[in-house]
Amino acid sequence: MGISIEREKAVQVLMQVLEENQFGHLSLTHALSKVSHWEKKQRSFLTRIVKGTIEHLFWIDRILEQHSRIKISKMKPFIRTVLRMSVFQLCFLDKIPSYAINNEAVLLVKKRKLKGLESFVNGILRSIGRKLQEEKDYPKQLFNGLNEVESLSLRYSLPEWLIQEWIREYSLVKTEKFLQGFACQNQISIHCNLQPISLLEALNRLREEVPILRQDEEYPEIVY
Repeated sequence: MGISIEREKAVQVLMQVLEENQFGHLSLTHALSKVSHWEKKQRSFLTRIVKGTIEHLFWIDRILEQHSRIKISKMKPFIRTVLRMSVFQLCFLDKIPSYAINNEAVLLVKKRKLKGLESFVNGILRSIGRKLQEEKDYPKQLFNGLNEVESLSLRYSLPEWLIQEWIREYSLVKTEKFLQGFACQNQISIHCNLQPISLLEALNRLREEVPILRQDEEYPEIVY
């Protein structure tokens, strides 16, 4: 079994985003434009891996910290990226066998000619795979002992300082609501400018185009 072209491309995009600090949506869009000849399911798989790894990055890193003797910051960038991408798949893409994920991760490292690190990557992924299989509540255990800010930071992969600022500005309840909204998939929100027209008129106009609208409970000028 060789390396899937989707995973190979996903590593390239994630390296650009996580190691070179490029914008995620721009890097992914550019990558997808280069593989327009791929089948839809291939492009969807690439998108899922890239977006999922970025969205769950803090959570993924916390798992890696528990299974690696080497700190994440001390790992080679390519190894760090392959591990992050693979842990996302192990935890969230349960239809893919763990042995297939591990095997492709090892092949990626071999192709990069990083001698001796294949066993390092394989050992970590096998350890995480066993833990997930033996303890079904393992993901929940990651939150043990964390305070509210640390827990939200881990769950939504956002820095603690940002969450603290939002809590100070808006309260804990509203901050959690914001974060839940960020995590919603494929939801479009519209912020109505009420200077030229009233809220009622704006909603009526929108409903002519979009029959089903939901107003935000706290901020009625925002609709979904």
